[in-house]
Amino acid sequence: MDGLEKLKSIGTRKINADTHISVKNLQALFHNSFEDLTRIQVMGFISILEREYKVDLQELRERAKEFFDENEKIGINLLKDDTNVELFVSKKNNYKNSIIIVITLVFVTVLYLVFQSKSDKTPPVEEKKTVKNTDTDIYKDDINKSKDENISEDLNTQTETNISKTHIIKIIPKQKVWFGYIELPDMKKHQKMLDSEFELNASKDYLLSFGHGYIDIGLDDNTTSYQYKRPLRFIYENGELKKITLSKFKEYNKGRVW
Repeated sequence: MDGLEKLKSIGTRKINADTHISVKNLQALFHNSFEDLTRIQVMGFISILEREYKVDLQELRERAKEFFDENEKIGINLLKDDTNVELFVSKKNNYKNSIIIVITLVFVTVLYLVFQSKSDKTPPVEEKKTVKNTDTDIYKDDINKSKDENISEDLNTQTETNISKTHIIKIIPKQKVWFGYIELPDMKKHQKMLDSEFELNASKDYLLSFGHGYIDIGLDDNTTSYQYKRPLRFIYENGELKKITLSKFKEYNKGRVW
């Protein structure tokens, strides 16, 4: 009894229990039906059976080898034929694709020319927009000019108001007196003898100095009367007239009495 016959006598169920090779695969081996198996599977199953049951399955191995060698040759030929067919189909597809691309380009070109001709016949909308924008710009210019004029008027009004609000320093000597005043911050000095009323336009800040204190001095309509033998000194700053000491006067006058 050869090896394959011995295995058949043992039975597929017993061999399946011993080797875990499925009954289906065992029956394929016993009947030389290798179509659903790979070369590796068949050769592996044969080796397991030979080792497990101490049988010689060389004849089965040769038949399996012959089967797979023959089918591999057929597969290679089929692959070559498929490649030729694929190349042929590919060439046909490339040809068709080229035709489609050319037709598409022609169609797009025709559409472009049609729309271009229509656009040339369309009235120039941009000019109307330009006119509207020009009107708007003119309107804006008028508004801006009006604003500028209003600002100019406001500035003129403010200037007139400032001029009208310029303070007047009034000096009324009770006796003839020496009077000196220094413009701040230019430090320009002026001096004179007063024996009558004198008005100083207070458009700047001043340091004021008098030889004695027998005077009436005031800002606008507010006048204060003094009765001093000694000199009097004042500062006019930020619209206010204040009596100051000699030391304060010297601070403003860079350390000098006059």
